[in-house]
Amino acid sequence: MTFAAPSMQLSPWVEDGFTRYYPFSIKPDQPLALRDVMRLHRDHYEGTQFDMTAGIAAGPFGYPYRFYGPADGSGDANNPDRPLEGAWERPLSVDYCSFVYVNQGRSWLPDPIGGITWFGPDKPAETCFVPFYCGVSDLPDVYQTCNPGVYSRESAWWAFNFVANWAAVKYSYMRKDIEEIQETIEVQEIGKIAISDVSALEIFNTSGTDECAVFITDFCQSNADSVVSAWWDFADIMIVKYDDGYINSPGHLAHEVGYPQPWLDESGWQHGPVSYTNHQEN
Repeated sequence: MTFAAPSMQLSPWVEDGFTRYYPFSIKPDQPLALRDVMRLHRDHYEGTQFDMTAGIAAGPFGYPYRFYGPADGSGDANNPDRPLEGAWERPLSVDYCSFVYVNQGRSWLPDPIGGITWFGPDKPAETCFVPFYCGVSDLPDVYQTCNPGVYSRESAWWAFNFVANWAAVKYSYMRKDIEEIQETIEVQEIGKIAISDVSALEIFNTSGTDECAVFITDFCQSNADSVVSAWWDFADIMIVKYDDGYINSPGHLAHEVGYPQPWLDESGWQHGPVSYTNHQEN
């Protein structure tokens, strides 16, 4: 709400989980572009009082994901037999998300071309949205290969899942790298689609639906394969850059950046042993 329609000034505090305070839908204050909608999926409440990248639970590097266990995930706010003592916030981008998509309808184009699914494997905040025309007859093998129980570099899901997990090493640093490559690739994708639309429409008008399907299928497969390949290259760079918690660059390995001072102040490190003398009295 604060992103799409801040003018509504809706409070996050309501009576219970069944509130009718919120409207079923809202009208954004301004039209949302495609990447604005993608950004909504990637939100961790940054900049609000519920910011998942802030506070002690986020660790020293602002990690926005929480790993649920028997101590913190077994309660229920609406079940008196299982009282809820506390809770983590639940953002749109969560660690247990398997995929995300944004459907785009463009009524001025024939249906096989006008409908596009922008698909991102794994968590929204660390994935890259890739376009697939609704008129394609097949999907790339890397997008049809997904076994969470077997690591594979032949799987798009594993490419994005690996980077998302590696980001936990130094999230506040690596998220900037991720955002940079997302910006580069997704802006390029939007430009490629605009060019592809022209050719696809010409083929549709002159040769019909079947020939158009061949063209857009080939385009989507080649494009998606190149994105996944680029993401694996990016993963390899991230492995080296943040190896062992350092910041590494060509000619400058093992640059020590340590921890943010506010986190150090809360960690208790200043009370650690600094001498071999035993000061404990018996």
